[in-house]
Amino acid sequence: MEFLKNHQVVAAMTETNDPRCNITGGQVGDWICMKGYNRLAFLIVIDAWVAGDSAVTLQQSTDIANSLGDAKALTYAENWRCAAYSLEAAPVWVKTAAALTIANANTPDNEAYLIEIEADMLDADNKFDCVKIVFGTPGAQNNYLNCIAILSDPRYGGLESQMVDPVAN
Repeated sequence: MEFLKNHQVVAAMTETNDPRCNITGGQVGDWICMKGYNRLAFLIVIDAWVAGDSAVTLQQSTDIANSLGDAKALTYAENWRCAAYSLEAAPVWVKTAAALTIANANTPDNEAYLIEIEADMLDADNKFDCVKIVFGTPGAQNNYLNCIAILSDPRYGGLESQMVDPVAN
């Protein structure tokens, strides 16, 4: 698995017993530590969007527990949108030079979005190396999505030591 040698893929947020997250009241993701990576991408896949808009923001902290209570905004200036994500045709990604708001006017069912963060965007001078994604409340409707975090460009030589070959064992 060449991809997994240089990427770490984790759930950015989870909801008990459901791979989809209902963000009706907003949703806060888990802290993702970038200490060993230069890039982090949040892949957001919309399952069903009934109504309302949701502003997508990012926060940064000095540790994954935010033990110092030092979380602060992390500004990002672009995102990518794929309006035909569920189609069997080759997906087309379109770049938008703005922070993301998932808008009901776009009829986002079965769309995908990607937000990429580079480590140098964080406040490294003050030891900030953790990031989480936050979805603003779109209202009282049931809006479902899933969000995956993909860490890439490892700083210390990849993940080969963490991989196990089931054939060799």
